[in-house]
Amino acid sequence: MRPNGMQSRVIQIRYESDGVQSELIQNYFASDCMQFGVIQIRYRSDGMQSELIQNCFAPDCMRFGMIQIRYGLDGVQSELIQNCFASNCMRFGVIQIGYGSDGVQSELIQNCFASDCMPFSVIQI
Repeated sequence: MRPNGMQSRVIQIRYESDGVQSELIQNYFASDCMQFGVIQIRYRSDGMQSELIQNCFAPDCMRFGMIQIRYGLDGVQSELIQNCFASNCMRFGVIQIGYGSDGVQSELIQNCFASDCMPFSVIQI
C-alpha cells in the first residue's frame, strides 16, 4: 500500500511463550515531518516493559541510532541494531527481537511506507 501524504499502520507484537500479544502500536507517518513517535514493547512473563524508545524522523536529520531491546527472563539483551537513513532511500533495515523464555520469535512482518520509495523493511519480533 502506497498512499499519498500520510500513512498510519498498526503493528501487533507477540511476546511470551503463552502466545499473549502486546497492545497495538500506532505508527504515524506524515509527509511534512516523517515523525515516528514512541515504541513501547512488553516482554517477560512478569509483564515488565522495555524502556520507551524515541524515534525522530525529521527532514533535516533523519537519524535513528542504535536500539538495544531487553528480553528474556534471564535479562539477556538483543544485539545492537544499526539503522541507517539516507536522503536518497530512507530505508529502515531489520529489527529482530527475541521474546519468551523459550526464545521463540514471531513471524517476519513486512511494512512498506512510501511516496515512491521509503520502505520500512522487515521487523522480526
